[in-house]
Amino acid sequence: MTALVNPSALPLLPLFLFYIVNWLLETIGQTAFWGLRGSALVGFLAMGLFVALAGL
Repeated sequence: MTALVNPSALPLLPLFLFYIVNWLLETIGQTAFWGLRGSALVGFLAMGLFVALAGL
């Protein structure tokens, strides 16, 4: 089915920037607004790992 539709490539830079903004805002929100410091730290490290791997 995918071969028949032949979709174009996704714009990677806007999607990558959206992920980075979401990563940072989620960390700030969990830390500052909800006081979930442990969850914010683990989420920051886990999402940051994917940012680092995608940037390589």
